[in-house]
Amino acid sequence: MRATTQELLGGLLSTRFDAFGCERRGIHLDDQERVECVPCTVESATPVRSDVSVAFNDDRGGIAELALPPSGPWPHTRYFKAGVGLHRTDGPAIESDEIRAWFVDGVCHRTDGPALEWNDGHFAWFQEGRLHRDRGVAVDNADATEYRAYGRLHREDGPARIEKPDGAGYHRYGPGPRISWHLRGTSLVRADVWAQWAAAQTPIEVHNSPALEFLDMTTNDPDQDAPFGTIFDYNVDLALVMNPNIEWPEESTIATETDSDDQDEAAPKLTADPEHLLAPHRLLPAAALRRELTYDAPSFRRRIAEGERLGSLRKVDTRLNDRWNAWPGARGSLRVDHMVSADLELDRDMIDFGLPLFKLHRVLNERRIPEKVANNQTLTPPERRYWLAHSAHEYARTLALSLPQGHEFPVVADRLTPDVTISCAIERGFEFAAQAIAAGVDDIVAKSWATVIITAAGYKRIAFKWGVEPAQEYDRDLVVPATTRTSDYYARALEDLRVRSDATRFMDLASRCYRLSSGAALTDG
Repeated sequence: MRATTQELLGGLLSTRFDAFGCERRGIHLDDQERVECVPCTVESATPVRSDVSVAFNDDRGGIAELALPPSGPWPHTRYFKAGVGLHRTDGPAIESDEIRAWFVDGVCHRTDGPALEWNDGHFAWFQEGRLHRDRGVAVDNADATEYRAYGRLHREDGPARIEKPDGAGYHRYGPGPRISWHLRGTSLVRADVWAQWAAAQTPIEVHNSPALEFLDMTTNDPDQDAPFGTIFDYNVDLALVMNPNIEWPEESTIATETDSDDQDEAAPKLTADPEHLLAPHRLLPAAALRRELTYDAPSFRRRIAEGERLGSLRKVDTRLNDRWNAWPGARGSLRVDHMVSADLELDRDMIDFGLPLFKLHRVLNERRIPEKVANNQTLTPPERRYWLAHSAHEYARTLALSLPQGHEFPVVADRLTPDVTISCAIERGFEFAAQAIAAGVDDIVAKSWATVIITAAGYKRIAFKWGVEPAQEYDRDLVVPATTRTSDYYARALEDLRVRSDATRFMDLASRCYRLSSGAALTDG
């Protein structure tokens, strides 16, 4: 298996370690407690220009990526720059007996050595958040050695990846090591890599295969995992005497018609029913109800910027329908669609009602509930909340796909609209949702509206889910969804919005969800 940024950094940057050093993990229900919390104060502080770092110690559970007990303590130190994130210029920003990791301004980076060092001798070089080393092995782990440039497998003078004898895939494809050749991330055969290397070093042209084959035989060791040898001039001269370069005639440019079958057909345009029970035309509050909401905008934007730097959050050039269905078939802990499950896990009505685990599949039945609705049968309270969440996401998808190009949300006269002065689409979407919730719109519906705005800007749809709750042993009588620190924090966030026009907790949780979302991978590109 190839080493990836997700594999190497995903565990270290997991939401498990958010608000590092804070006993409440950043989930402060008491405002004064948050003000007095040093780690949270450092995290939300105004970014500073100096390189001063603050060290915090914690012993949160280890993680599988570090070969530590998943639930056992892992005492280590992290260094943070106020308002920025992991940062240290005179040593590793994450320091422990098992691993050392270098970060600068929140990004994994080191120029004078590997940015990740394990106590068993393995290492990985990172520059500006991407696997990169100008010359030499960039990744050395238990399975293989890899050469990488700007995140991609790349080596000009030999194989870019060589498996080790004790690696997981060593004998999978027959005896001997499995090696692969890559240039700028593209997988090639050895002959193509050699042709480009030799053509760059000699007068032999890249398409002169006979000359290149002769030069290969007289230059390189039969051991294919060795780097290319030194090319001597007399071998080049002899290769060109026997196989001179051929002057190829210039090819005329031939205009060809594009096959209509190869063109990307646009997805059929959907129409959102403005009279639907969940339509913005029916539910949007009056524009006059817009409030002056307070929240920590710098911290929100810092987390979004950090997610984009890490690659876990980025705009993608795909059709909107693909962005909306980024995780097809995924199921949440309530065994329904993961987006719906995430909303219901935070829903106070669902938590208060509670469902025994062994009854879950019978109550939240994704086939039976629509049949009951179609037959005008009465739904139970948990069925009603499920149906609302399911319908909100389905209608939001139809709404997103029906919008004209360049539009992010329907505009209804004298009704609430997104604040176009907010440049970040994610912040703009959730500020709009917060305004709607404060004006009385159901929070699940309001968050689905935020998703419409966010996907219109080019981001994938992400579940409103954060944190790693303690694992529980299976118990058929276990009642779900259970009260968690996150659900309590979310309940307080809704109360703050509706009663005090305070969006601090709501926007804080939204930015944490999007910084390093569940299921989102860090990028190597």
